[in-house]
Amino acid sequence: MSTLNLTPSDATYVSKCSPDENFCASDILRIKSDKRLGNLYVGLIKLDIPPFLPDIRVDRAFLYLFLDNHYIDRTFFLPRQALILKNLSNFSECAATWSNRPAHSGTPYAVIDLRDRFCLEYVKCDITALVSDWSDLPAKNYGLTLELASPVCGSIFFESKRGNHPPFVLIEYSHKKPEPICRDARIISDFVDEIHRLQQQGPRATSPLIDISRSKTVSVFVQNLGSNPVTAHLQISPDGSSFIDDPQLVRLTDQNPAVIVPYRFAKYLRTVVQSDNGTGHINVNIRYQSQLLDYSFECLKAP
Repeated sequence: MSTLNLTPSDATYVSKCSPDENFCASDILRIKSDKRLGNLYVGLIKLDIPPFLPDIRVDRAFLYLFLDNHYIDRTFFLPRQALILKNLSNFSECAATWSNRPAHSGTPYAVIDLRDRFCLEYVKCDITALVSDWSDLPAKNYGLTLELASPVCGSIFFESKRGNHPPFVLIEYSHKKPEPICRDARIISDFVDEIHRLQQQGPRATSPLIDISRSKTVSVFVQNLGSNPVTAHLQISPDGSSFIDDPQLVRLTDQNPAVIVPYRFAKYLRTVVQSDNGTGHINVNIRYQSQLLDYSFECLKAP
């Protein structure tokens, strides 16, 4: 297993009660919530992501924050937890204020549980999903926001990047398997033109089956060469023995051809012609025109 440490490029906090003040010189990240006074502090961290991160597979990623102190008003009997949220816009640590703080995902990517945790030690949190997002799209690395989970009176103090115990992310990774190399790709195009003459005494005639399994497009031209009006429609079949009628019907009263393009796809296609008066002589030309496409690749095994 290979590991990689990431350190913050930016780390600060912002305060609602001082909406235009910047705290980037501080050596702590303060997270606070006071529902009585409406006072909120949130932390902001952005990691320095190396350019090769998209070339590795992130197996696991853990955020380590050094806990200086934490206090939650016990009268509320609520868990001491900090939320990790994904930022949706960028920030700069020495320009960030409450007024211009980045928007975040709203839904936590992870939760840091501080119950039964001692101060002056690192706490660990799994942020694999978040780092994987940044690995896939490094340009969207806008960092994360730290918030207190419950709107109660309390504060959490983590050390910032300027402290003696800065935050860091430990990544466990493996190398992506190279994709096979394909070369000499060829597109083979062919045009098929088939003509069938149907001449039959009686009310109904069907054309021979044609295989359209490799056809990209198919058009069927029907021309009445006789004196009796006829109606034509298509049938498709998956196996050559059971048939489904295409809903299109064309009526041919003279020698002007009509064209039918099948609505549905199947392996086989045929044309059914019926005499309008139920008797008479059927004499039609049926012309199938289709374009066949095929692809040829030579793929080499990945090194």
